[in-house]
Amino acid sequence: MAHHLRHSRYVRPSDSRLLYGQVVYNIMVQDTLVCSSVTDHGNEELRAQINTLQYELDSLKQERELTALRHQKELRDIQNKAEVDFRRAQVNPLPHY
Repeated sequence: MAHHLRHSRYVRPSDSRLLYGQVVYNIMVQDTLVCSSVTDHGNEELRAQINTLQYELDSLKQERELTALRHQKELRDIQNKAEVDFRRAQVNPLPHY
């Protein structure tokens, strides 16, 4: 009986390697899951930052386009006024003194 108890506590080398391999595998899986969870959270934050930056970039592009359109309109208005003033000056020349 004592021999049987001693034998039941003994783990064969092949069994111990298998057990060790399983423990290592379980630790690796747990680490992967934890890292994956952390990575997913980090990725969510990065995606949110990217979306915010993309929105800001799009807004700045729109503002730049609107500013360019306003400048073009101002330039056309000034050119039109200059043409009107020039025609008026040709029709009503200033007297020479």
